[in-house]
Amino acid sequence: MGIESGSNILKFPAGFKWGSAVSAYQVEGNRDGSRDTDWDRHVKAHPEIIRAGEVGPDWWTVGRAEDDLGLIADLGLNTFRLSIEQDRIILEPGVVDQEAIFRYRQILKRLKSLNIEPVITLNHFTLPAYLAEAGGWANPETKQAFVDFVRTVVQEFSDVKYWLTLNEPNNLIAMGYIFGKWPPNIKKSWLSLLLPHNLVRSVARNLIEAHEEAAETIWKNIPDAKVGVANNIQWLKPKNPRSPFDLFLVRFANWYFNFRFIEATNATTDFLGINFYTGYNLKFRPALNWKQDDNGSVASAPLCSPSHQALFTSDTGWPIVPDFFSAALLELYQRFNKPIFVSENGLADRDDELRSFYILTHLAALHEAIQRGVDVWGYLHWAAVDNQEWTDGYKYRYGLIAVDPRTGERTVRNSARMYAEIAGANEIDVNRLADRYLTDEEQQVTALAIIENLQKAR
Repeated sequence: MGIESGSNILKFPAGFKWGSAVSAYQVEGNRDGSRDTDWDRHVKAHPEIIRAGEVGPDWWTVGRAEDDLGLIADLGLNTFRLSIEQDRIILEPGVVDQEAIFRYRQILKRLKSLNIEPVITLNHFTLPAYLAEAGGWANPETKQAFVDFVRTVVQEFSDVKYWLTLNEPNNLIAMGYIFGKWPPNIKKSWLSLLLPHNLVRSVARNLIEAHEEAAETIWKNIPDAKVGVANNIQWLKPKNPRSPFDLFLVRFANWYFNFRFIEATNATTDFLGINFYTGYNLKFRPALNWKQDDNGSVASAPLCSPSHQALFTSDTGWPIVPDFFSAALLELYQRFNKPIFVSENGLADRDDELRSFYILTHLAALHEAIQRGVDVWGYLHWAAVDNQEWTDGYKYRYGLIAVDPRTGERTVRNSARMYAEIAGANEIDVNRLADRYLTDEEQQVTALAIIENLQKAR
């Protein structure tokens, strides 16, 4: 069994960056209660999110992060994305916690000793509670507080080259200010979004300006720094490509959800950070309600309903659609003419049954985009370790490295070993890896068919 046409060996560009990613809030833990963010308070108000005894990766405890980074280095990865928590650095306006700076410096020194390039995210959803209480991103003063924090961080860690100012601002707005599932838990009717002056627009404007001023601050202090935003891309295709209604809906929805923030920040970035997990087909329907399913995905939206034809789905129910990934990369590069850094890509898969399939097919899709002219700097798999997945706690497992949330026991997953083979060789030996790592014949046949179809589409 194998690829019968096209190439069986998919080579990546020299110097390609292979890595993984985490965020501070999701892996650090808060054993001593010293951290006080809007998310800490949200979880405290909802004790069902984290059960008694669950501490997760516990990276704020000296040695935990260092040991995990050693495991990452053993996989042969050369790049690592992490974030720095504003609340840990700035205890209150004007008060810098030198002990927190020292702890982050320990982690960065560990990366340097392992010859792993850091990529630092400056806001990964969380805010200090004192800023959240004052209105959060709806308050323009939050923007200035963020820029002051950025200045402190880049002056302390001026040897870091790659920076992401914000993580998934479109998702932050949707989940926090429209659906109301994340802090600050504000729920709005979609009709209110049509008003010329509304809360969502104010939040978006403050986030855009925060990025712009943060980027200028980074470049001022580190002239050769590369700056981007990690944009959440959930790619959409028409259910019926011949339907003018479906086509119009997809064009509008991709612009509204995937392009708008990039359009507003493209002039003040060096690259596009792309977080891609899944995608859907849209079909026109004459209804105006907006509904989410139990996993937070949009089950129905005004004038459209999403669907998929994927054979496999993740533990969250998200379809595995690597062809959507390549389509998104091509369109984003053509539209915005900026190099792309895949800042997140992965799936929830507690038993590691589909992660190898997911990685193999998505990296083949990434390779195809590169072959078709897309300038891609690197790929960061989400996540390095199992961690707290926001309101889902430790229910879903995304890590290359499994972490028991109670005992802290680590286990390198088999899919991580396949990823290590790809990163080490800087190429995908499609037939050999499919035969060795895909768990059953159905996965093998499906993966090889997907990869052949990607190549034929060229």
